[in-house]
Formats: sequence, C-alpha cells, structure tokens
Amino acid sequence: MNKERIISLLEEQLLFTRAQNAQLLEQNNKLSEQTQSQALQLVLQSEQLVAQSEHISLLTGRVEELTKSIHSLEQTLVSRNISLEKVKNTRDALGKLISQKSEKISPDTLSEKSGNTEHPEYAPKERGNNNAKRKEYFELEVQEHDIYPSLQGFLPEAARLLKTVDSIRYEYVPPRYIKHINHLHYYLYQGGIVCGKLPATPLLNSSYDASFIAGILQLRYIYSMPVERIVRFFAENGFEMSKSTAHGLIKKTAQLFGILEETLKEAILEDDYLHMDESYYTVLEKGPKSATGKSSCKVYIWAALAARTKLVHFFYENGSRARKVLTDYIKPDYRGAIQCDGFSDYKILETKEYPHVIRLACFQHC
Repeated sequence: MNKERIISLLEEQLLFTRAQNAQLLEQNNKLSEQTQSQALQLVLQSEQLVAQSEHISLLTGRVEELTKSIHSLEQTLVSRNISLEKVKNTRDALGKLISQKSEKISPDTLSEKSGNTEHPEYAPKERGNNNAKRKEYFELEVQEHDIYPSLQGFLPEAARLLKTVDSIRYEYVPPRYIKHINHLHYYLYQGGIVCGKLPATPLLNSSYDASFIAGILQLRYIYSMPVERIVRFFAENGFEMSKSTAHGLIKKTAQLFGILEETLKEAILEDDYLHMDESYYTVLEKGPKSATGKSSCKVYIWAALAARTKLVHFFYENGSRARKVLTDYIKPDYRGAIQCDGFSDYKILETKEYPHVIRLACFQHC
C-alpha cells in the first residue's frame, strides 16, 4: 500500500510539474512575442525620429535662408529710407534757402553785376538724366576690344594697371543678302535615278526663300513702305530687283495667305466650342476729307477662337459689323456652343436657323 501510494503521489507531482512547465513555456513565448513587438516598435520609432530629425534639419535650413533674405530686405529698406531722408533734407534745405529774402537776387544787383566785364570760368554742366539707367541690350552679339595707351614704346608689362573702364558703342550693320547655290547631285542607284531634295520654298520655281518674302511683306505692310521705296532700299544695300518682281512676290504670297486663311477657318469650325467677338479699329481710307485725300474711319475686325485647339482666326469684311458677316462665317449646319457678348446680332444663333447651336453668355459681361 505504501508503495502504490508513493507511486501515485509521484505521478501527481509529475503531472503538476509538467503543467507548471507548460505554463512557464507559454509565459516565455508570450514574453518573447512582446519583446519582439516592442523591438519592432522601437525600430519604427527610431526611424520616425530619424525622419523627423531630417525634416527638422530641412526646416531649419529654410528658416535660415528666410532669415537671411529678411535681413537683406531689412538692409535694403534701411538704405532706401536713409536715401529718402537725405533727399527730404536736401529739399527742405533748398526750400528754406529760396524762402529767405537774403538768398534772393534783386534786379539792382543783377544790373550791377552785368556791368562787370570779368566773367568767372564755370564748370561744365553735368549730364542730367535723372539717374536713369541705360538699356544694355543683352540679346545682341558682343564683340570685345582691348584699347591700350598709344604712347610710343609703351609696354603694358612695364606698367601697373590702375583700372579698366568699359565704353559701349552700338554698330548698325545694313541688311545683307546671301546667294545660296544648291548643287543638286543625281545618281544612278539600284536601277534608278535618285537625287537630293531642295529646301522647301513658299513659291514654286521661285529664287526667293521665305525670309526674303517676309522681309518684303514686313516693309510693305508693317512699315507702310511703297514698293518703289522697298526696291530702292534693296538696291542701296546691294540687291537690285525690279518693281514687277516685288509686286509679283506680294501677289503670289497673298494667294498663299488666302489658302491658309480658308484652312484655318475650316480647322476652327471643326471645334464644338467657339469664342467670338468683334472690335473696332481706326484705319486710313481714301476720301475728300483732307488735302492728302486720306481720312480715318472706324472699322470692325472679327475674331473666332477654338477653345479646344487654341486656334484663333481674325477675319475682316470691309470693316463691316453687319449680321451677314456672322452668318457667312457660321453656317446653319454648325454643331456646338458659341460664347459671345450681348451684341444683338448674336441673337440669331438662338433662333431656328441654327438648331444645333448653343449660345453661351460671356462671363466678362455678366
């Protein structure tokens, strides 16, 4: 009996010990998991601290830059205030001098001084430009020249340089004309004849490229020079051409612009959202109102802007503002929205003649 009792007690003790070991093992696992989670949290917190420190350093740098800029602005304002105070003090002093009778010159003193034949030497008048700065034209071509003293036997190496003063002079180069000779080479290659392509020109079989034609149009229409003066101007600068050639270039270019204008109009009318407006402009016209046979009148120029393609078309119909100009431009089969102001002729876009047009009010005029 004692032996069996002892065995049972030992078994119970063993079971109890195993249960305790299992509990301790679970506690150890939980502690290890908590330790790992705490370690991860510490790592994350350290990374956050590093990021925050970097952000703080960046902010500190920006604050320093802003502080420097504010300091420079303060110095600028202080210097300006000082200069303004100097100007104010000078003005007040001059006002006091003028207001004092002792500083005024009477006519008697002038007559007495005029009798004196001795005239003092006056200093040359300083250049008065109200401290205006000269324009420096940074976009121009620059050529620099070194100018040394022209003394006989002068050597810059034997002298000591005191200072260098820059003196700027602008040179006018007359327009120049370049003759480009294109050698077009033909080859027999792989059973056929091949050759290179000439540079594109606006006019077919013409010896004048786009830059030459643009120069003529600029002088004719931008600077209002007659063709006779343009031909004379070209001749004086080394290029002789006849008036008929210049007229022919202008006429053919006008035909090209007509094609371009029609193409631009078609491209704009393909957009389903247009902005339209008309505005007056003062032009010169022939008439009996002046001795020269010219007078000015007010004409209207129309504009159509495609909202999506950003193309704009300015068109002119003898300066007219009539509704017919609008109806000739916008056909009844147009589909889309047109935004315009409250001009009465635009109201036709709301009628049955334009069933597919939506008229929108102008935000500027609302």
